[in-house]
Amino acid sequence: MKLESSINLRFITIFVVLASLSVVSLLVAFRLPRQLNLSPDSFMYLDIAKNIKAGLGVSTFNLSLSSTSIPDHVIAWPPLFPIAIALLMMAGLTNLNAAVLLSMVLLIVSVLLVFFVVHKKSNLVFAVAAALTYLYLVTKMSIWQNVWSEQLFTVLLLSVWTYILLRRNYDLKDVFVIGLMLSLVALTRYAGIVLLPVVFAVLFLRTQRGEYGSIRRLATTGVAFVLGLTPLIVWFIRNIVVSGSIFGVVSPVAFATWHQLLSDLTNAFSDGFVQHLIWLVAAVFVGGLLNIYSLTKTVRRGLTELRSSALFLFVVLYLALITYSVHRYNIDAISGRYLEPLYPLTLIALFIFLERVVNELWLRIAQLRVEVRGLVVATIFLISVFMFFGKVKLYITDTKIAANTRYRDKVSEWVINNTGKEDIIINRRSWVYRFVTDRVSISSDYPYMPQLTAENIITFLMNHSDLDGRRIMIVDISATTLPDYNEYAKFGITLLLIAQIGNNNVYELK
Repeated sequence: MKLESSINLRFITIFVVLASLSVVSLLVAFRLPRQLNLSPDSFMYLDIAKNIKAGLGVSTFNLSLSSTSIPDHVIAWPPLFPIAIALLMMAGLTNLNAAVLLSMVLLIVSVLLVFFVVHKKSNLVFAVAAALTYLYLVTKMSIWQNVWSEQLFTVLLLSVWTYILLRRNYDLKDVFVIGLMLSLVALTRYAGIVLLPVVFAVLFLRTQRGEYGSIRRLATTGVAFVLGLTPLIVWFIRNIVVSGSIFGVVSPVAFATWHQLLSDLTNAFSDGFVQHLIWLVAAVFVGGLLNIYSLTKTVRRGLTELRSSALFLFVVLYLALITYSVHRYNIDAISGRYLEPLYPLTLIALFIFLERVVNELWLRIAQLRVEVRGLVVATIFLISVFMFFGKVKLYITDTKIAANTRYRDKVSEWVINNTGKEDIIINRRSWVYRFVTDRVSISSDYPYMPQLTAENIITFLMNHSDLDGRRIMIVDISATTLPDYNEYAKFGITLLLIAQIGNNNVYELK
């Protein structure tokens, strides 16, 4: 009894420590207003939350129409995230503070879920290691550095996965299959993710009653069910929840959603995260083939082990790829932010697997002679040290190279040195100019974009409300249209003057 109470106390203590570390991590991520990585989507959600609280419904401001309209972001994601922000605002918080508080709560929940699952399936040591690893890497992911709805859907996915794993005693290969199912559904980015908890719960209950024969059939049915329903749910949200009418653009919206779904998957081959798609499809395909051709007990046993090993290899390589992309490209360049909710699923499976590998390796080492045992341990230690410091050196080198080649840093330094002002930072991104305030997002790839002139911007800034008492303009500049360094500097000074006239602060957009 005393030992059990001691273990429970240790578990609770670690739980509290992880929660505290989560809070500190997000406080660092949201350290100063000028350091907030707010994006156009962030301002869209904040504006929608403000309108919901004001009784204007799910809407945001459209500059060209000078009226409220329904943003595509809300159609793509059901508006649970801005609704949650609006509920916190009703407690007296500003929309920005409410969003930061919501991000903290969601991050704490996700870290604790990672810890809880690994602890149940492995042991306390590996649970702490998994939680700390996730906490370290997740603060570098874009979804946790912005006010984005993926935070909420990450927790939803992780909660359902946790429930499924702990409800029944699934073995490790079924853990991987469930994770792969969630991965494939998450690739859609659309309503499939928010639908998944409901669909998965229904299918799981049917499995409990024996209506489905295996977790693999459950996964296949779930993927097909969610992908098929996605366009219909998007139509329902647009026409019933938002507009309150069952009539309207039924077929166009449905077809547009399916077209966008195919477009997202097709763009994977040009956007750089094709590696993820290949690993996901290959793992499911190979697993299915091995399952079909398991004809005898002997062959089935051998193929099951092979399949498990293949899935283990997939998870290790998948995690390595995402970890590299986090450090090298801040993950967006390879995976897209809509793949980030998959990271905790992969991390949990990896640490459960590592615990088994370490135990097996330790048993094998213990059987060796003393001299050989010492040599093996020393070799493993030296390799680990070499890999760690090699990775640190690579990370530092990549950071320096990236910093020295960015126009943003050069222009920001030039503006500060020549004006003494630090309230403007210019960030270079491809393809578009984007001007974002607390009320509008205007981009050159928007069909309704008005002429982007200084007069237009100043007039708009002077006539619209502040965000938490501050006027904020985020500037996103295309290097392809402003290739000359001097033109960059002149444009920066122009923006600085606009900011001074409108009493605005200009912040960095990442």
